[in-house]
Amino acid sequence: MARHSPSHRAALSNNASGSNQFCTCSIIEDIPDLVEHVQCYYNEGVQQKDIPGHLAHECNGTAISLAYIKKLCKKFNISTTRHSNLSNEEKGAAILEITEEDPDFTRQFLKAENSIAAENRHPLTQKQHATGIHSAGPNEEWNLDRHEKILLSMGVGVYGIIDKFSQMELALYAVPNTRDAGVPITVYLRVVKKWGGMPVSSTSDKGAELGQLIPLTIFRAKFQPHILEDQVPSHMAVTSTKNITCECGWWPLWDAELKNILHFYNSGQGDAGFHKNDDFHIQLAHWTWGSVVQNRLDSYVKENQFGTDEMVHLFKDLYHLISSPSLTAMNGWTIFHDMLECYLARAQNIP
Repeated sequence: MARHSPSHRAALSNNASGSNQFCTCSIIEDIPDLVEHVQCYYNEGVQQKDIPGHLAHECNGTAISLAYIKKLCKKFNISTTRHSNLSNEEKGAAILEITEEDPDFTRQFLKAENSIAAENRHPLTQKQHATGIHSAGPNEEWNLDRHEKILLSMGVGVYGIIDKFSQMELALYAVPNTRDAGVPITVYLRVVKKWGGMPVSSTSDKGAELGQLIPLTIFRAKFQPHILEDQVPSHMAVTSTKNITCECGWWPLWDAELKNILHFYNSGQGDAGFHKNDDFHIQLAHWTWGSVVQNRLDSYVKENQFGTDEMVHLFKDLYHLISSPSLTAMNGWTIFHDMLECYLARAQNIP
């Protein structure tokens, strides 16, 4: 086969004088800050396939191929969306920081990037099979959850703890950020102090609160050492659709109390001279309406306890008079009968 001369090979070339041919000097020498430009484009979210066009516009028409961009990334260790050059620990810290500052960022980003995948990951997409709520007795399990229906409008959220057996609200607190990692453990410890004891187990959503609730295993191991962690977990994290003990109680709270508060909050802003763009107005409104919500929550919890303060005091006195027997399901009606007899006997002796 005949060999072609150099001049003949040049004639066969489709673009002998084009910029995609070999040059005497390196592109990186002509554009010293090329690597910085490429890294800046990645940081700004420019797609890789569009970077050559941006560079040509910015670098006086210098043509740089996509293959060359990929070589630069590999040679100079440029951070991209797929290769961030971060350690696993740094990635985890960045994720926690973002989710704590803006919990909805990840969901919104995924929805914009791939709406179908985001929809499939939504908790309401999968149908939950209804089951009954089972509990062995009071304080066997406490359920922790957040309520955010008025959070976006008023800047006030609600975090609460409910006893699974009795469905009794042990505590409801108005907080500025229900997803603050310190809120759940603070509310939990306040309830423990208020009621003078801790439950066998507790349950919460798989949210920001999980990190600081994990040490509950230490508390349980110290104060209830006879209960083994592998048999009865001190704390369980479930999806929000399965944390139904609190979810069942949020609607009555919203319908009876919070909806009314939100109405007055929205309707009275103009007469009060509230300006939503004034930082002092915002902080003052948060304090005022946070106090209003907390005051109503305290009344709501008290109203849902087993009797008025006077009746509770009477029942405790009758219970003490019958020597405070152990409260179990087997002797519940026996205790009721003895307390009733004690009450009737006392009433008959009153002149």
